Amino acid sequence: MKLIREFAASHPIWNMALLIATAVMCSAFLLAEPAQAGLIDRLQDIYKAPDKLEEIQSEYNQAKEELNRQTEQFAAEREEMQQQTEALMGRNEALAARNESLASQNAALLERLDQAEREKEKKAALTRKIVLTAVTILGLGMAYFLSIRMWRFTAWRRHQRLTGGQSR
Repeated sequence: MKLIREFAASHPIWNMALLIATAVMCSAFLLAEPAQAGLIDRLQDIYKAPDKLEEIQSEYNQAKEELNRQTEQFAAEREEMQQQTEALMGRNEALAARNESLASQNAALLERLDQAEREKEKKAALTRKIVLTAVTILGLGMAYFLSIRMWRFTAWRRHQRLTGGQSR
């Protein structure tokens, strides 16, 4: 105690804080409401306990029945969900197999389409070669025809010059 007084005397702020804390604690004890339950109230509660026990037991039984009913309901729902899950998994597997089959058919069709495109390009190239060859042959034929015509015309003119323009 002596140590506290010396500390409080040397530190006035702590002294004030200690005084405020003491005042708060005392006011808390003075302002607290007294307990309302007296001896008579406690005895009545003790004698009413069997009635309350039966009420609590019936509530417990009702809650237990409700819990059992919910447990059965959840078990049934779980079983139904599990069956649905298995059915969906089976359907998913069937769809996956069908998807795989369709993918292989798609790949085969794409290969056939590519082959048809290549054949179409080859046919177009062959057609271009045939047309180019025909045009070239026709052009050479026309050039031959024209060159013969020009040679004849030139020969005729030369003959006309040599003969002096006499016609037959």
